[in-house]
Amino acid sequence: MMKSIALSILILVMLSITMEAQTIVNKGRLIYVKGTDLSVKGDFQNMGTVQNSGIISISGNWTNNNKYLASTGTFVLNGDLAQQVLHNKDSFHILILKGIGEKFLQDEAQIVKDVQFSSSILTTQGTGAMIALNGSQILGASATGYVNGLLVREGLGSREYPIGKGGKYLPVTLTSITGTNDVMVGLEIKEPNTGAQPGATLKAISQLRYAELTTRKGIFNGSPITLTIGVDEDQSSPLDLVVTESITQNGQYRNLGQSNLTATSITSSFLVTGTFFAIGVGDLLDQNAIYVPNALSPSAPNLEDQTIKIYGDLLVPEDFEFKVFSKWGNIIFESNSLTEMKSTGWRGINRETGETLSLGVYTFATKGKFINGKNFEKTGTITMIR
Repeated sequence: MMKSIALSILILVMLSITMEAQTIVNKGRLIYVKGTDLSVKGDFQNMGTVQNSGIISISGNWTNNNKYLASTGTFVLNGDLAQQVLHNKDSFHILILKGIGEKFLQDEAQIVKDVQFSSSILTTQGTGAMIALNGSQILGASATGYVNGLLVREGLGSREYPIGKGGKYLPVTLTSITGTNDVMVGLEIKEPNTGAQPGATLKAISQLRYAELTTRKGIFNGSPITLTIGVDEDQSSPLDLVVTESITQNGQYRNLGQSNLTATSITSSFLVTGTFFAIGVGDLLDQNAIYVPNALSPSAPNLEDQTIKIYGDLLVPEDFEFKVFSKWGNIIFESNSLTEMKSTGWRGINRETGETLSLGVYTFATKGKFINGKNFEKTGTITMIR
C-alpha cells in the first residue's frame, strides 16, 4: 500500500519528478517548481508554500491550507476519478483540466491567464466560484467540459460563460457589458424554475431552468444577454420565444424580447436589469400593439394633443421608420428614430418649409420591429384640426 510522504524542503530545477503516494504533504516548507514537471499520482496537501514556475500535475485531491504562488506556472488536474480542489482563494496562472474525473471546486479560485477544458466538468460547491480575471481566456469548453456552477468574469465588452447544469451544456453570453472597468459579473444555471410567473405580454415562462446573475465587484450597467435553448425547451413556436427577467426567481418575469434567434440560442432585445433570466413565450404581437393618434391640433391646450407620437412598449429602435404624406403622396415629414417619435413626435410641421401644415387629412406609414424580432407595418390617417 502506498503511504503518505511528508516533504520538508524541495527545490526543483530542470528536472521532472513523479511521486506516487496516497498523500503528499508539504509540512510548512517551500516547494519551488521551476522549469520542470512535478507529477503527483495521488493527493497533494500543502501546509507550507508552493511556488510554481513550471508544471504541477495532480491525479488526486488538491488541498491548499496555506499559500500557492501561481507565478507563471501551469497547474494540471488530470484525475480519471473525482478530484476535490481546495485552493484557499489563491490564483492559478494556467489551469488545465484533464482526465474524465469531475473536479469539485470548494472555494474561490482566480484564473490569471487561461483555463483549459477537455473532457471533465468543473463543479463549484458551496460558496465556490471560478473567477476569470480580465485578459484571461476560457478554452476548449464543450458538452464534455464546462463549469457546473458559478463562473465569474471580469471586464467590459463581450463575455461568454461556458456553464451548464445536470449534464447539459447551456452557455450564456453577455454580449456587451457596460459599467466600470473592474466590474465582475457572475452567472450560474440553476434548475428547476418552478414558481416563475409570466408578466405582461408573456404567455409562459420556462419552468425547467434559469440563469442567475450576480455582480461581485464594480458597477454593472447592463448588457444584452444570450441564452442557450435547451433541447428540452418548448420550441413549437420558435418565433414566439423571448428572453425574460425577474428580480425574484419565483416572481413575475418581464419580456426582454428577441433580437436574434438561432436553432440553439436566443438574444434579448433590451439590456438586462434583473437577476434571474429564463426563456419565455411571448403573446402574439400585431398592429394592435402600436397606437398612433389620428388627429392633432397645434393650438390645443393639452400638449399631448399638439403632437403625434408612437405609443407601444414592445418596439425596438432598429429599422424603425415613420413617414407622413401629403394628399399628393409627397413626404412632408419622416423620422428613423423611435426615441424621437415616442418623446417629441411630430407637431404638424412641414419638414421642407418649417411651417405648420394647413387643416386637412394626411396619411402616415410606419414600420419596424417588435421585441420578439417580428416586423410590423401600420398605416392610417392624421387629421389636422384647430
